[in-house]
Amino acid sequence: MPVFLSKPHAEHPPRWVTFTGQDLQSVTGLESEEYMDDAAHHEVWAAGTFAERFPFVAEFLRTARAGQTALFTDASGEFTIEDD
Repeated sequence: MPVFLSKPHAEHPPRWVTFTGQDLQSVTGLESEEYMDDAAHHEVWAAGTFAERFPFVAEFLRTARAGQTALFTDASGEFTIEDD
C-alpha cells in the first residue's frame, strides 16, 4: 500500500496518519497549506518502508479502518483516533 508523505518526514516523525481505504497519508504538522499544495514537497513510500522508519505507527497500520486518522504525540506508539 502506498504512503503519501511530506518531505519533512526526513527529519521529523509523523504526527497525523490517515488511512483512506486505499492508501495512507502522513504529515508532520510542520507543513503549511501552501507547502502541501506543491507536489514537489511530497514523496511516496511503501507501507513497509514507512513502518520500518517509524515503527511506532505499526499498530495503527494493522488496525486502521478507512477514514480514520491517528494523532501521534510522541514515539511511544500510543495514538488517538480521529474518525472522519
